[in-house]
Amino acid sequence: MKRATAGAQWIIDGNYRAVRHVVLQRATTVIWLNLPLSTLLPRAFRRTFKRLITRERLFNGNREPLLGFLNSYWIPWWVLANYRGLRRELTAQFALPEFGHLRVIEIRSAREVEQLMKQLEVHTTANEPLASGLFDHHRLMVICIGYNQICHT
Repeated sequence: MKRATAGAQWIIDGNYRAVRHVVLQRATTVIWLNLPLSTLLPRAFRRTFKRLITRERLFNGNREPLLGFLNSYWIPWWVLANYRGLRRELTAQFALPEFGHLRVIEIRSAREVEQLMKQLEVHTTANEPLASGLFDHHRLMVICIGYNQICHT
């Protein structure tokens, strides 16, 4: 992760608890998708059941197990089990003096996500930055309070 964040500009999307400290030390900006549980949980159920029904391939060719809901790592259960704790953890982490350099943009609703997206100028060629204007010359981490895939509509 240190090599991936060594550059002058980068964007990382993830809740990687094991490396978050390293990433936050090197980041300049965090977009915290702190969406309500009432938004995240229905998304988790919809996406999980869609993948189950369509037999969509996941990482390493895996598929949603038919009886996945019996396991504690099933995504909707993971969201329920981790939502409040992760929210407290991130709030505390962002308040630490060692992360005082961070610009934390907290997004609390789907409407705020849409507003932020409208502010970004997205480029389509590989030679241009992914986002310019609002985040020029930044090292950006995007964190979702729930499971990252369900933060996106």
